[in-house]
Amino acid sequence: MTPLRRPFRRALAVSLAMALPVGLWLCTGQPLLAAYGGVRERIAQAEDRLARAQAIAVGREELARQLAALKARMAGTRTLLAEDSPALAAAGLQSRLKKLVEDHGGDLKSVQALPERDEDGLRRVTVRVALTCSVQGLRGILHAIETGTPFLFVDNLDLRGRTSRAAEDAGGGATTLDVRFDAAGLLGRPKGGS
Repeated sequence: MTPLRRPFRRALAVSLAMALPVGLWLCTGQPLLAAYGGVRERIAQAEDRLARAQAIAVGREELARQLAALKARMAGTRTLLAEDSPALAAAGLQSRLKKLVEDHGGDLKSVQALPERDEDGLRRVTVRVALTCSVQGLRGILHAIETGTPFLFVDNLDLRGRTSRAAEDAGGGATTLDVRFDAAGLLGRPKGGS
């Protein structure tokens, strides 16, 4: 093998000296730079997710505060029946409705407790009422039921009007109503879950 001439060796050495950094760059620098760019992108995505999570947390805290305020406000008003059992709640409903009918000039004919049922984690206690009263009396009774506390709900309202003989003979148009409806209230479940 013939020895290389000095200028050629020098050119070869300079070429290798220049190729070495380029080779190192291609083998290590460029992949490291690409990896760094990927890490920066993942960091940016993580920061974005963190910002969204913090916004959700702030919103959740605000909702928790609003819920606590609503519960505190609702604690001041009795929205549910206060009795300990459905039977006691039905009896309480019966006496409350009897008083309302009497206060508005009506005549209570009957009150019957209907079977209770579960409804959205609460127990619905219902009584069926039959009474006679005037139109104004019925308006007062229904208004008192639906605006009072604890909350009561009227279902299956059935009205039949009748004019009395005395009102017909006197030429008046006083009408008496035969009224039937179901009144229901909600009772929190007893602690035993029954």
